[in-house]
Amino acid sequence: MSMQSDALPATVTFLPFRYASKCKRNKQNGLPFVLDNVLDDLLILLLAFVPFSAHPLLTGLAIAAFHTSLWIIYEAGYVENDRISARAEKQVKVAANFHAMSDAYSEKAAWIWAAVVGYLGACLTALIWSGDTSFDIETSLWIAAVWAVVLIALRATYVLYNRVDKMTRVMLYLPLQLIKYGFPALFVALPAAGAAAIGAQISRRWMPYIIYRFSNKKPEKFPARLIRLVTFVSLWVLLLPSAPLVQHLLLGALIGGWLLVRSATQIRLFVSNAQPVSKDSWVHRK
Repeated sequence: MSMQSDALPATVTFLPFRYASKCKRNKQNGLPFVLDNVLDDLLILLLAFVPFSAHPLLTGLAIAAFHTSLWIIYEAGYVENDRISARAEKQVKVAANFHAMSDAYSEKAAWIWAAVVGYLGACLTALIWSGDTSFDIETSLWIAAVWAVVLIALRATYVLYNRVDKMTRVMLYLPLQLIKYGFPALFVALPAAGAAAIGAQISRRWMPYIIYRFSNKKPEKFPARLIRLVTFVSLWVLLLPSAPLVQHLLLGALIGGWLLVRSATQIRLFVSNAQPVSKDSWVHRK
């Protein structure tokens, strides 16, 4: 993790994602957190669920609200992970500004923020379920209760994840990704092409993590976005018989086109590195 030296004032108002963007996942580790979260997480969810929904605008806003609520709690897992690492691990890997950022973080405030934003998502979902004709507060409360279960399940999984050894975490990382990308299916319909996109996104996150844990180093040259594209196409073809043809083709073209754009650099590198097996320089290391 890259090192930072900027400190925070002793009394600073808690804001969601400050820790994630300035300490855990900063721009020196790739895209800035918020940009990466929007382009590589939220946008995939919107492409998977929104285009053929009965109420696209409401569906998109509801997913965005739930996504934000979920990530507010996911950030709590980040903070806990670093705190445990600093306290208990033999090889501590935290940012230079960890202590200032950690002291300024409030999980109680995070849950309040997550509850407010999550209830906004529940209200929007209630409107979707009613056909955008009326608002039923009882329905919104039931949806909010389901969402609370999702957040508690996410946090409980992260609590367990943070307290087990690194190799055991490999398997717990998968349900974390499933909750992150699969939650909208609890509230709105998921088309077959959308399911392929969600599956591909989960593999895009999980596969590099598997390699990282088993090789004990970050897979810097791993073509994660290209793998996501190939996985999506494979799942999309596999699900072809299970969906209305026109919808499947159009949504597949939309999602596939975006994933193609996102993986263009890795595709070019992959093609330029291809060569006959007689010139292969790969060496097996025992």
